[in-house]
Amino acid sequence: MRNKLKEVPEEPAVEKECRHYWIIEGAKGATSRGVCKFCGAEKEFHNSWPDATHAGRDGPVPEPSEPVRGAS
Repeated sequence: MRNKLKEVPEEPAVEKECRHYWIIEGAKGATSRGVCKFCGAEKEFHNSWPDATHAGRDGPVPEPSEPVRGAS
């Protein structure tokens, strides 16, 4: 048989989008700046949940809805 398949070299897959690996600054306020280790993209990260409220140390502590395991 003369109908042999030609070997086609596989080209390496090229990622169209970066899978970011964020390097994030330490918390110094409400947000911290992050920079992708691979592509240099920048993004702001919240240092707490945006909807969270802070009552502080002296604020009320909510009662648990179920008993805590191991408590007597």
